[in-house]
Amino acid sequence: ATVPALAAGTPAGAVVDRHDARRIAQITGSGAVLLLAATGATLGSTLAAGTACYALFLVAGRFTDPASLRLLYATLPPSQRAAGNATLGTATGITTVIGAAIGAAGVSTLGTAACFGLAAGLQAGAAAILWTLAPARTRTPPPPGDSRPGFRRSLGDTLAALRRYPLAASIITVGIAWGLIGGSTS
Repeated sequence: ATVPALAAGTPAGAVVDRHDARRIAQITGSGAVLLLAATGATLGSTLAAGTACYALFLVAGRFTDPASLRLLYATLPPSQRAAGNATLGTATGITTVIGAAIGAAGVSTLGTAACFGLAAGLQAGAAAILWTLAPARTRTPPPPGDSRPGFRRSLGDTLAALRRYPLAASIITVGIAWGLIGGSTS
């Protein structure tokens, strides 16, 4: 289920860079609610349908995550962005560990469908917050004279940057490895 999400990562980032991050986060965050509920509902009857729903949920997250990061940057002054990014990273790490522990206890006591229902409820709360964001606070207009390159050029520039900066490539490779074993799929 993680392979489609890994494949969607780069195109999703390019889409988020070119369109309204608030709207993308709202739509994909809301879609994730339905996909989580569908995953829980279908896992009991057919593994293939449950896996497909979960894969689509992970793909939606590849749009929601960079859109949310853009929203964070749009609401913070440039001098506070590093601290905001560090805080977000810490919170994500803590909630991933806590979520896994709660999930394990929940599945053993409540069952899989109930845990997916709870996760869908939490996701609905997060999506509701995204829908309350005011457009004016979260949009960052492009600088005057900004001519954004096309998707293919952006992808080529990204791959070239990864070749120039091996540390960034290493970090991304570790993230992909974690994704493949399910460590980063929250």
